[in-house]
Amino acid sequence: MDEIKSWAFSVCAAAVFGGIVIMLSPRGGTGKTVKTAVSLFLLCVMLRPFMSGYQHRLSLDSVTGSRIEKSDYSAAEYTVESMKDALREKTDKILSDNGVKNSRTDIEISIDGDNDMRIDRVAIYAPAQYAAELERAKEEIYSQLGIRAETGVLG
Repeated sequence: MDEIKSWAFSVCAAAVFGGIVIMLSPRGGTGKTVKTAVSLFLLCVMLRPFMSGYQHRLSLDSVTGSRIEKSDYSAAEYTVESMKDALREKTDKILSDNGVKNSRTDIEISIDGDNDMRIDRVAIYAPAQYAAELERAKEEIYSQLGIRAETGVLG
């Protein structure tokens, strides 16, 4: 019975996570791609007990917060990469709206020992000619996302 509860919790947690990612995703073609990826992720979570090679575990460890083991590392990695992509899309949109071109965004997200995901670093680099626009975008990123981004000059 605990396995079924754990599986149900995994599905619910994945649905909540997916909802957050979809809310962060932009509208248009990219948003549709994100929605498709989230849908596939949720489908994988729901079908996990029936997949081949399954070893009597019904929880998706990286989502439920239970201990991550080797077999679940790819799921945790996928979760982190999905969050990076969603955050990168949001920051790129803010940069674009502020007129910053040819920028590069580096994002570091980690999962600690308690399986808590945190944003360690967001660094945005742009050509020197966009210094003023980059500062405005940095403030808007903090205002909209609550993230203090580091900035630097490319080149």
